[in-house]
Amino acid sequence: MDLICQNQGHKNQIEFVCMKDSCQECRFSCFECLQCGNHKNHIEDVQKFSAFLNLIKQQSFDYDDLMNKLENWINHMNNKFGELKKGLETRFKEITQLSKNFNITHFNEVSSCFFSFQKSKQELYQLITENIGSLSETIKNSRKILCLEEKSHQQISNKELKPFKYELINQIKDEYIFAFAFNKEATILVAGYESSKIKVFDFQQGQLRQMQELSNHNKRVRCIYFLQKSLSFISGSYDRSIILWEAQENRIFNCKQVLEGHTDDINCLIINNNDDLIISGSDDKTIRIWEKNDKWQSLQTLTYHNGSVFCISMNETQNQLISCAADNLIVVSQKDQDSSLWNIQQTIKVEWGSRLCFISNTLFTYQPYNKKQMIIYEQNKLNQQFIKQKEIAVKFGKDCFWYFPQKYIQSKQLLLNKNGSSLNLIKIKENGEFLQEQIIDFDDNYIHGAISDDGEYLITWDCKSEEIQIRQYCE
Repeated sequence: MDLICQNQGHKNQIEFVCMKDSCQECRFSCFECLQCGNHKNHIEDVQKFSAFLNLIKQQSFDYDDLMNKLENWINHMNNKFGELKKGLETRFKEITQLSKNFNITHFNEVSSCFFSFQKSKQELYQLITENIGSLSETIKNSRKILCLEEKSHQQISNKELKPFKYELINQIKDEYIFAFAFNKEATILVAGYESSKIKVFDFQQGQLRQMQELSNHNKRVRCIYFLQKSLSFISGSYDRSIILWEAQENRIFNCKQVLEGHTDDINCLIINNNDDLIISGSDDKTIRIWEKNDKWQSLQTLTYHNGSVFCISMNETQNQLISCAADNLIVVSQKDQDSSLWNIQQTIKVEWGSRLCFISNTLFTYQPYNKKQMIIYEQNKLNQQFIKQKEIAVKFGKDCFWYFPQKYIQSKQLLLNKNGSSLNLIKIKENGEFLQEQIIDFDDNYIHGAISDDGEYLITWDCKSEEIQIRQYCE
């Protein structure tokens, strides 16, 4: 069987298939696909295509065996129900005959059963009902295990179907804050201020205790991002610099390195999963890629945009980057596996907007400026180009300040999207359905905030209340 790979125009013969049940990438791959990083995070689940064909044949035998067993079980149950029904019919005839022509002798023969039935019929009904219910539940669960439910009615999990809400648990007056970031465990919170300082807080169940104040920047701090594998974070400022802050076990942060190269204000920062790549966007219209060797250094400057870069996001396999800017373009960049340099793959003309976020390798969201719709883009499997799939209704306001990035929490399948004066909290189901679960309206478009990596805590600061507001996820 010769099947040709269509991924990124490879045109090679398919040799591998991914067996991970939750994989959202194209399951069939050629050797070149794997070299490009496909299924990188779960490569142990990738098998040879020939092994997959053998598995299909084996499953055919397994299904046939299961069908035979199921038929035997059904026949057995039918026989048992038939015996019960036949016994009840016989007893019904006897009682009917007594009601028509009472016979003392015959009644004496069946009296024990008669009085027993009168006494125990409720117990009998309950026994049958419970067992029928248990059997129905067994059949229902069997359908789920075998994935026989209709997809349009498929439930992802009991937890996902539960309604949720972020409840306000703490309010603290503070001066203007532009950016927040939690560490991975949500035990440390860092805040970047308009005054150029950074405060480090101990965070315990919504309570803040200031541990440190950092003052190395000399202009407002616009973005902060924690590393995943070390107690470190980066900050970007209007002073055009990026600072790497590092702490030891005492959780006291010190300036480890200053990254300079941007010629205008820095608007956004992200770090890859391996903590060895920083990507920054600036008002100088460029995106800079910083690589970690002994020290961080500039690897590449992307000059695709012709306006201030507002937001950047990487996909799950870390080989694609999307960015949006004041030039009304979304740019999709692809990482070259040989040179590790990033090349433009696609440009998408859009309405002006400042928020986007990858949901998976093949899906991302984009929020046009203060519009009542959020746009969903999906990657075409044949030509690998992202195309507009649909629009989702969201709450908006009179105006929208462009900081406060979108964030997707995979563990809760939850998207946080600031738009106008509102925070839209949206559940994304596996069948592609987007559900607006909660709207938090601040009556002010100057809202800044962040959400913890596990989605348990949402923190904001807004101009109207001038408060740090901490909310906790509640089901």
